[in-house]
Amino acid sequence: VGEQGLVGGEVPLTPIQRWFFEKELPQAHHFNQAVLLEAKEGVEAERLEEALRALVEHHDALRMRYVRGGSGWTQHNAGIGHGSLLQRLDLSPLAKDEDAQREAMSAAAKEFQSGLQLDEGLLLRALWMERGAGRTSRLLLVVHHLVVDGVSWRVLLEDLGTAYAQRREDRAVELPAKTTSFQAWARKLEAYARGPELEKEAAWWLAQPDEVPGLPVDTAGENSVASARGVVAGLDAEETRVLLQEVPGAYRATVNEVLVGALARVLTQWTGHSRVRVDVEGHGREELFADADVTRTVGWFTSLYPVVLEVPEGTPGDALRAVRDTLRQVPGKGVGYGLLRYQGPASVVAKLKDATKAEVAFNYLGQFDALATGAGGFSLAKESSGPAMGEGGQRGHVLEVNGLVVGGRLEVTWTYSEALHTRATVEVLARAYTQALRALVAGRQSED
Repeated sequence: VGEQGLVGGEVPLTPIQRWFFEKELPQAHHFNQAVLLEAKEGVEAERLEEALRALVEHHDALRMRYVRGGSGWTQHNAGIGHGSLLQRLDLSPLAKDEDAQREAMSAAAKEFQSGLQLDEGLLLRALWMERGAGRTSRLLLVVHHLVVDGVSWRVLLEDLGTAYAQRREDRAVELPAKTTSFQAWARKLEAYARGPELEKEAAWWLAQPDEVPGLPVDTAGENSVASARGVVAGLDAEETRVLLQEVPGAYRATVNEVLVGALARVLTQWTGHSRVRVDVEGHGREELFADADVTRTVGWFTSLYPVVLEVPEGTPGDALRAVRDTLRQVPGKGVGYGLLRYQGPASVVAKLKDATKAEVAFNYLGQFDALATGAGGFSLAKESSGPAMGEGGQRGHVLEVNGLVVGGRLEVTWTYSEALHTRATVEVLARAYTQALRALVAGRQSED
C-alpha cells in the first residue's frame, strides 16, 4: 500500500512527460483529457464540490505544479490550495431555445478547456452547467494530460461517485486506500533507467530496421494541430463481442495484437510495401517492481514505443500471426524504450533520437462501458466536451488510430491532417480496417 498522507515535493519527469515537453507546444497548458457527464436529477453542486475536493486531496497527481527553469521543466507535488474547483454556469435562460443552449454549452466547454495553468498546482477543473427545470445538468471534468490517462479516469470517476454519495449523506469521505504514489513510481523508474536490465534492452531497440517507406500523402501541407480532423468507424455490438471474446482465443492472440495486426495489414496494402513502423501506446503500468502497485494511482503512465511490423503475403490470419510474434519480441511491453530514449546512456539517447520516426500511432484504450453505466448519479453525456488540445504547434504523427469500446461497440477514430490527406482517403482506410477486423471475426472457426 502506498503513502496514505499528502505527498509533496519534487517528482522526476517520466518518459511520456519528457516526450510531451520535448514537443515544445506553444499552448502546453492546453493538452487535456476531458469527460462530459450527465447528472441525474437532484445532484447538489455544493456536495459535488466537496467530493471533488476530496478527490484532489486523495489523488496527489492532481496537485502537480510544472515550472520551466534554465535546465528545463520540473514537476512538484503541491499542497492543497483554497481556490474553487467547481465553476457554475446557469444556462436555464436559454432553455426554450435548444440550439442556442447547445451552442452556449459548446462555447463554454471550449473556453474552459483552455483555462488550466501548469504552474498553479491544480490540474483538475470542473464546470457545472444547469440547463433549466426538467432538464438534467452537465458536469465537465477537465484534467491536464500530464497527470491523467485512461486507467486514471476509471479510478477518478469511481471515486467521484463514491465521494459524492458519502457527502450527500453527510458522511466523511472514505475512498479506497492509495496505491504507490506517482512520485515513488517516477523515482523507481529513474533508478531503473540506469540499471543493467535496460542496458541489455538497448541493443534490441537499436537493431530495429530503419528502411521503412513513408506513408503516401495527397498533398504536401503542414501537419499542424489546427489542421487535424477525425473519421470514426467501428463494429456493431455483436461483432465487438465476438472480437473481444472469441477471436483472441481462435488466433492465440490478445485483443491488442488482433487490433494491431489488422492495422498493419491495411497500412501495408495501402503503401504497397510489406513493412510499416507504428508507435504503439500501452498503459505503461507494468509490474516492474515487486514493491510497487499502481492499480489505483492517478497519473500519466502511458508507454509509447516504435515497432517495425513485417506483413507477409497470405491470409488475414498469416498477417495477424506475424504481427503477434513481432509484438511478443518487444522487451518488457515497451516500457524500456521511453526510459532509454529520454533517461538512458547519452550514446543510446542520441541514436534513438536520430532514428526514423513512426508516422502512425496506435492506441487501444479498452472498455469504457464502466463509465457509461453511471457512477453515483452520473453517466456519460452525448454532447462534445470541447477541444482537448490547443490549436498551436505540430502534430507528432501523420495518422493516429485510437480504439475504445463504448456502449458495447468498438469505435475507432482515425485522426489525420487535412493538409496531408483528403477525408475520402482516410474514410477508405477506416472502412478497410473494419473489413479487416470482420475478416478475422468471420475466420475464427476456419482452418486459418
